[in-house]
Amino acid sequence: FVFYPDNVSNIPLGAIYIEEKDKEYFLNGFSKRSNLENVIIAIETVCNAFKKNMYSQTPFKHARYALAQAGFEHYKDDIYIRKA
Repeated sequence: FVFYPDNVSNIPLGAIYIEEKDKEYFLNGFSKRSNLENVIIAIETVCNAFKKNMYSQTPFKHARYALAQAGFEHYKDDIYIRKA
């Protein structure tokens, strides 16, 4: 999933991709800097579309902050979960 700043821009701000590990969905992605609000909206949109528990694994503090703002909670080690 690629996300943009608005409906007319053709320059993407970032991307989110989903991987299946052990029958669970893991969310990962990347984006331009100074883009937190759009990242949170993108994460929420993707999670709402799947309607099941979504996990994410990251060692990065800025990514953990974005995940927390999008409704994820610490699960274990460096894994976070957003319950459906």
